[in-house]
Amino acid sequence: MASRRTMIVAALLALQAPQEAPSAGPIISQMLARYANAVSAQGSIVTTQTALSAKVTTTTEIALEKPNRLRIDQSRTGGQKGEWLVISDGNRFAYDRPRGVFGKKRFNDVAEATLPDLYTAVLDSIGEKSIPLDIVIGRKNDLQAFVGMLGPMALTSGASLKGESVELAKGKYRKTSDAKFPAGDIEIVITPAGDLRRITTTEQYSNPQNKQEAIVVTTVFDVNIKIDVQIQGDPFKVQ
Repeated sequence: MASRRTMIVAALLALQAPQEAPSAGPIISQMLARYANAVSAQGSIVTTQTALSAKVTTTTEIALEKPNRLRIDQSRTGGQKGEWLVISDGNRFAYDRPRGVFGKKRFNDVAEATLPDLYTAVLDSIGEKSIPLDIVIGRKNDLQAFVGMLGPMALTSGASLKGESVELAKGKYRKTSDAKFPAGDIEIVITPAGDLRRITTTEQYSNPQNKQEAIVVTTVFDVNIKIDVQIQGDPFKVQ
């Protein structure tokens, strides 16, 4: 019998059927369900954003075990540099003070919390909330927002990324599900087994200092996360 999370993901995709090409729907659905049903995950997300000569890179190291063991370790180079750390051992929860709030690191008890609960609590205490991180954590509203932003997606099979066979889902995306116009292009790279490998978004803006020049903002999320694995090291030790 399908799990509740699998049914939620399937329902979300069904609601978006008029916007999404059927050929890309199954592989996207498979990917979302794969992460929603995982009991553990460990790996990294590297976000690289470029515009003109500017480049910002954010690295997220993540480890999780359901129901409530979590580590999010982030660092950023370029732009506003920073480091952020979130740790839950299943009993105690430590995270950096939220942005704009003075004080020390926060500690809370989390015996009754779930991973989505913890993620909600730290959104103002991490450097980046990304699409891949949303998918791995699996909050219902984040999954719904992701599906809602996708326009019709065309599927290309038989592609390769770093020597690995992958499927490419390409199309337009919107910033929010109720936006009237697309924000830009999106490409989602997924393995045949349903592992997310990369998401690339491209947006174009006019340069306020030179109306004849377009500024292209490209954001690449490179994902290397293994699911349903034995967690390596001791990442959940609250410090």
